[in-house]
Amino acid sequence: MTLFTNNCSCEDHSYCKCNGKIQKAVSDLIKEEICGVFNIDPLKNPYAPVWEAEDSIELVFGTLSVYYESGFCEEVEVFVNCEKDKGIFVPLGNTRTRTYASLRKVAIEIRDRKRESGSVQYNSPKNKDTSCRGRFCLTIYYKVKKPKRC
Repeated sequence: MTLFTNNCSCEDHSYCKCNGKIQKAVSDLIKEEICGVFNIDPLKNPYAPVWEAEDSIELVFGTLSVYYESGFCEEVEVFVNCEKDKGIFVPLGNTRTRTYASLRKVAIEIRDRKRESGSVQYNSPKNKDTSCRGRFCLTIYYKVKKPKRC
């Protein structure tokens, strides 16, 4: 889909009539799906970057789904734009999906709230796999900044 000035849009055209005037295309709206797996060992490095927008793209919005399949910790925390209040917690064996109006960066961090709160006696596993595994899928929509012409 092509975006036009004055909030008009037309399918697959470089020019479009809007309110009786011919409008020039401003930018194309691009859809991209980024899916993958994560396998994080919280004892080595609990933080894993998933995706980050480049400076050449703007108006990024989309939907993020995270499934925490198996692991040592009770949940994973997904950060959006490095802001904790926009993040989501995904308990072991669950999926969380959320849509965001503004996306610039997505990362996953392994958290064990029982260990952090001290509410449960924490015993580090011996000779045991401590990895946390799951899947993510990010469907994003964005515009690429067009270069200025001389």
